[in-house]
Amino acid sequence: MKSQVISTAPGRVCLLGDKSDLLGRPVIAAAISKFFEFKFKPINEPIVKFNFPKKNLTFERNFHANESDDFFKFFSQITYRLKDRIKPFECTVDGDLPIGSGLSSSAACSIGFISGLNKLFGLNLNHHEIAEFAYQVEHEDLGIMCGRMDQYSIAYGGVTFIQTDNQTKVTNLQKVSLPLVIGDSCEPRRAATVLNSTMELLRNNDPHYRACFDIIHKNVINGLSDIQNGDLAALGARMCVHQAMERSMGASTAKLDKMCDLAIRAGALGAKQIGAGGSGCMIALCPDKGEETERIMEKVMEAVRSVGANVWKANIHHEHIE
Repeated sequence: MKSQVISTAPGRVCLLGDKSDLLGRPVIAAAISKFFEFKFKPINEPIVKFNFPKKNLTFERNFHANESDDFFKFFSQITYRLKDRIKPFECTVDGDLPIGSGLSSSAACSIGFISGLNKLFGLNLNHHEIAEFAYQVEHEDLGIMCGRMDQYSIAYGGVTFIQTDNQTKVTNLQKVSLPLVIGDSCEPRRAATVLNSTMELLRNNDPHYRACFDIIHKNVINGLSDIQNGDLAALGARMCVHQAMERSMGASTAKLDKMCDLAIRAGALGAKQIGAGGSGCMIALCPDKGEETERIMEKVMEAVRSVGANVWKANIHHEHIE
């Protein structure tokens, strides 16, 4: 056992296929360079201790208890599952990944936390196993409505094509260069409401929703070829089609639609919301034109920022979790 370890986990964006993983269908996602950081060290008391400096918050719980509330449920459940393989520890959590904005902060919490315990106690889990562990905790133990996109995208890093059924397979699309801009609408999210409504309509075989998801599925399959062929214009067009489907299903908001439209007018090849919907973030794909790329990205950022959004350039994080 080591005296101290540090683990990090990135956020993720979905390029094509949001919510398709709920049906076990493929998605295209990318890990981004916004992170949670976890610092672990063993302690000699029969407790686990969590520190959150940015919130000026410390939390302790009995090492052998399975107690949790909304804020600590991920950490508590993971610790409980591993209680026979680990010992008491202290964990300090920090980072710059926005919470609750559709960038998969919950899965990043789970992945980074498991990764740190893996390092500290020598659990010998590989990144695929860490991803599946996180999914099982979130979906099976905590009852969170999620597919496998978030966990596997974060654990593998880079731009990935993920087949999200029970035989999950991840294809890493090498070090693809994608000039991306992210805009956070800063609106209150209603992701749970959107997901619950979507799943109910899909279970009832609503013809409109099924048709929308079939179009999204075709977009994902064709989008894979676009990326492999370096055709960013075609990929951008598919992102716009995806956003039209989100709007048609009532999963978008007026502000998100406006942000996407402004990005296109400012020179982006495509733009769409990311995550479950009901506000949160959008992403814009810009042309890769050498020296002109930076100027176009700045113009897109300025346009999206004009409606009161937080905006930044998204760098792809290419490393997998250890």
